[in-house]
Amino acid sequence: MKKKLMKLVLVVTLMILPLVSTQVNVKAANKSVLIVSTVMSDSPTTRVFNVYNSSSEDMSYDYYITGDVQKEGKGTIKAGETKKHEITTSNGSVTFQLVDNYGNLSSGIKSLSAYNVKVYYRYNGTDIKNMTRASCSSSKPASITAPKTISYQGRVYNCSNGNYKEASYGTETVVFEYALQERPNYQSKVAFLDQDGNTIKTTEKFDVTEKDGGSYTAPQTITFNSRLYKVMAGQVTDIKQSYDEGAKTHYVRYQLQESTANLPYYITIDYKAGNTLLTRKTMTVQSGKTVTFDAPESYKAGTSTYQLKGNKNISHKYGDSTRNYTIQYEKVVTDSNQPYDVYVNYVDVATGKTLEAHSKTVEVDKTVKFDIPGSVKIGNTNYILSAGQPSSVTHKFGTGQTQYNVYFHEKDLNIQEYPVTVSYYDLTSNQIIYTTKMTAKADEKLNINVPSRYTVDGKEYVLLSGQDTENTHDFYSTRRSYTFIYRDADDLANQSVVVIPGETVNVVETPTGGTVTIDNATGRTVITVPENNTPLVVDDNGNLVPETNNDNQEIETVDDDETPLAKGNTQNQTAMIVGGSVAGLAAVAFIIFLIIKKRKKETVE
Repeated sequence: MKKKLMKLVLVVTLMILPLVSTQVNVKAANKSVLIVSTVMSDSPTTRVFNVYNSSSEDMSYDYYITGDVQKEGKGTIKAGETKKHEITTSNGSVTFQLVDNYGNLSSGIKSLSAYNVKVYYRYNGTDIKNMTRASCSSSKPASITAPKTISYQGRVYNCSNGNYKEASYGTETVVFEYALQERPNYQSKVAFLDQDGNTIKTTEKFDVTEKDGGSYTAPQTITFNSRLYKVMAGQVTDIKQSYDEGAKTHYVRYQLQESTANLPYYITIDYKAGNTLLTRKTMTVQSGKTVTFDAPESYKAGTSTYQLKGNKNISHKYGDSTRNYTIQYEKVVTDSNQPYDVYVNYVDVATGKTLEAHSKTVEVDKTVKFDIPGSVKIGNTNYILSAGQPSSVTHKFGTGQTQYNVYFHEKDLNIQEYPVTVSYYDLTSNQIIYTTKMTAKADEKLNINVPSRYTVDGKEYVLLSGQDTENTHDFYSTRRSYTFIYRDADDLANQSVVVIPGETVNVVETPTGGTVTIDNATGRTVITVPENNTPLVVDDNGNLVPETNNDNQEIETVDDDETPLAKGNTQNQTAMIVGGSVAGLAAVAFIIFLIIKKRKKETVE
């Protein structure tokens, strides 16, 4: 009787509930442990309610639907279980309430007015992203923004029909279409090796596209360092690869042939003191020609002077097997009972170039003094002694240093800073891969730090051994450039090449006969590549340019032990003497005699 009465009350309540704006709570003896909730469905005509049994026993219940649809039914539910009820409507709202098997009522839950629009992301009918949902109601359409690109299974897809859409009430699904993005082109390499694994040609590159892949045809023959190479049997010269293979290096091997082309080549001449390399000279040998070289009797390296020890003459006929010659020098020992020369260089602080060099002979157990003028005129340019520079240089017999630099600047130009060029040279490709200009400032040390591994455009380079990654440049220095030698990280032929330090130069020698020579005093870098007829130098802007005869002109040394007139303009001196009278000539001769006598007395005991 009690259950029937509760059912009657429930029905009456559900009938009245839609007619009032406030919720009517039907008082029952107890609130049901069955909890009713509602969630959005994926259809505009479906309403979803969930019944959850929060008790520890199985239960049964009667439920009642009122509103747009009138419906009732029965259900059973296990302890802790949730059961879903989907109610089909005509876009209207409904209310769900139940009575459990103990006669207790649940709350009356009204359905939501919104539903979920299902959103799909597809390429040629295939889902490339998980389906998502967007809320939509009669008062507010669904607003959907799709990602412009989607990554799926290692590929990238671009939205092709706009990445924003609105879905009005009643729409159940929205589909965004995507197109496959073409992957960027890349490059693969072709390396050319001889029978011993040495590189005989600059590595070539070819483009690989997703659509067509890539291809390259290697030459059947290569001429390198005046030698002819032919491709080995079985080597693939028509190289093809697909995009999915990825960037790679293809190797083509060649065999040295007996007959060689009559191409020019280099020979190198090393000045050495024992095993110490002082400097290196290069000469080009043309087909059918003979070249000769005469070494100087003495050579200055840094602060030391060296005297020729052996044969100074070299003769090389085209085709001779010897490509490297050594001329031995012996260091002049200053503590022996022999006079020697001391040098003072006037250096332009702006460029680091020597304007004028002065020398004096220091006798055994004597001291010489150089008076440094406050200003000098070199050619048509006036120079002023830079701040902090000495007004004189004194050298005592036996002192280790025999060369001194004194710095000047052009008149009206008080130099407080100047640029220093720093370049990275790739030995593998014979290219400058990086260059920059740093600023050296007066009274400051310039720190030049370089990486041991350098990456640019996805390519990695390795700094050759024998070079420091941390370097210091002094403002008062003759050096204006620094070149650091790298190799391609994939270049196995040059992986054992190192920078060999010398007295005045650092040298790099490659297995194929190329060389790099770096002057430690000026930074001047000379590069010889066997297939080039002219050596290359790194200019002030970090560019590789052909070497010219003006690149390495020597400065004439003024002997301060001789007449000062030797330092002037000889043409002007001659004109002055010829234009004078006989008496004038005699007077000039007498003055010259007095000056010579005075200069000889400048040697201080």
